[in-house]
Amino acid sequence: MKKEITVFWFRRDLRLKDNKGLHMALKSGLPVLPLFIFDKYILSKLGNKSDR
Repeated sequence: MKKEITVFWFRRDLRLKDNKGLHMALKSGLPVLPLFIFDKYILSKLGNKSDR
């Protein structure tokens, strides 16, 4: 038997409070698999922000 899940991809940061996409994933009622790919190349292009 296959079970449905929702995969949520954190693209730039791991914000929980004001993350509309994450809110919608949780609202679906399905189990949520959070995913963050730590890619040094992508992260280096974001600049030095103290809030990230």
